[in-house]
Amino acid sequence: MGELEQQIFFLMSTGLSLNKIKEKLNLPDQMFLNALKRLKQFHQFHDKDYYATGEIFYNRPQKKRDDESRHHRLHMGNNKLRVLFISDLHCGNMKDNLGLLNQLYEYAITQNIHVIINTGDFIENIYHLEERKLREKTVMGQIRRAIRLYPYAPQIINLNLYGNHDQYSLKEDGINVGEIIEQERYDLVFLGYGEAYIDVLDDYFALQHNLINKSHQRLSEDSKLVFKGHSHKTKYDVRDGEAHIYVPTLSDAYPAMTGFKCHRGFLDVEIVFDLEGKMDRVYIQNFIIEKKPSLASEFVLTLKKK
Repeated sequence: MGELEQQIFFLMSTGLSLNKIKEKLNLPDQMFLNALKRLKQFHQFHDKDYYATGEIFYNRPQKKRDDESRHHRLHMGNNKLRVLFISDLHCGNMKDNLGLLNQLYEYAITQNIHVIINTGDFIENIYHLEERKLREKTVMGQIRRAIRLYPYAPQIINLNLYGNHDQYSLKEDGINVGEIIEQERYDLVFLGYGEAYIDVLDDYFALQHNLINKSHQRLSEDSKLVFKGHSHKTKYDVRDGEAHIYVPTLSDAYPAMTGFKCHRGFLDVEIVFDLEGKMDRVYIQNFIIEKKPSLASEFVLTLKKK
């Protein structure tokens, strides 16, 4: 382990976030990313803390927990959480449109938003392979393309659920797309496949994406607020104070089964919590990206109390 990696490891042990370490050592973006990648070759950091301010803390290496929990805590300092939701990038498809991520980051920075949540199908994979539709013909080529073209900003973290396209390599070849990407880019956090839960204050919301041979899968836990990928289109399914929010795609690689072209875009979501730390209201702005983001619709939801 080199001197730079030792410095970073020491500063982690003092309780500094990755952003503060990068700032303290005055490191260029790529140098810091490379040093952190090398450090991970010596230490596995299973105990991590994520903050709505975009900060990530790697605590001292600990024995990996064996509870296989799909819950991930997002710490926040007040009663409002504002995040952006995206889905279905299909990196490696001829119509992946990764350049739109630059507009997404510009929007996040101007709006002072530090968390982006992706609800699945990060890469295209070779699932239902059609060579003419692939920009990158191999899974590793698609992963490298995603790592190379995905924007980086120290104040923004991405919480990534992975879907059926990502899962294909795990089932067929044992290639864990999510782990490989996070190993290269600490800001692209791996939440798992198919479903995950984001714990905030004294409540949580769910993320879901269909997996192979599980088109009718159900969440293993009840949640009054669920954000879903896979459909490529915006839709709200609200019943008795519970809501399933379908997140739009950022690509033009829409499924033929939809019968129409899906509008590429993202959701700007603000969740308001009550005094007991429970989710109370949700404000959603649906943006379509053509030449630039434009507001297409707005939705307000009051959640039922459990």
